[in-house]
Amino acid sequence: MGEDDDWEDELARPSIDALNAYCRVRPNEVGEKEVIGNLFDESDRAAIIVAASLLEEALTDAMLKKLRQMSVTQRKNIDLFEQNGLVSGFGQKIDMAFALEIIDKRLWTVLDHIRQIRNNCAHAFRPLTLEPDTVLRKACEMLFHDEWKSIVTEAFGQLPSNFKHAFVMECMAISVAIEHGRAHSIKFIRGVVEGKE
Repeated sequence: MGEDDDWEDELARPSIDALNAYCRVRPNEVGEKEVIGNLFDESDRAAIIVAASLLEEALTDAMLKKLRQMSVTQRKNIDLFEQNGLVSGFGQKIDMAFALEIIDKRLWTVLDHIRQIRNNCAHAFRPLTLEPDTVLRKACEMLFHDEWKSIVTEAFGQLPSNFKHAFVMECMAISVAIEHGRAHSIKFIRGVVEGKE
């Protein structure tokens, strides 16, 4: 790196650090209603990408609870969940959560489907929307069957008004269940969102 590169980094670093701090606020620090409201205002693609990241965060937190207690320094040295870590990708986190019995096989399948939808939304160079009869809508329809409609309706007191809302609400319901340590079956997710678990 030359002197010019260092100079540019010095100028950019405070802005990047501020952006990182702003974006690293946890959903529970903002509030679930605000998170959901913000996602409802996003484009279909952005809502899917961010809603899926709620699940990724919940999986990371659940796995950290299962690991031995470590100091912050030890955790930074291991860097399991950070970029290029052993469990840094969403797919790796889903697999590890299954291996640690945080989720069951059925939820592993649902989360992997959400991961694939999220990745396609993040990397597609063609437009993607959840309008009827679109390829994205058809992929999401597989997720939102009658059992999930019932769970989401019970959790939020209403049936989602469109598929973007359904996707966001489903991700939020699963995320809350993971955070409560009850995501190993559909039955427990229903209980958590109903406030019975």
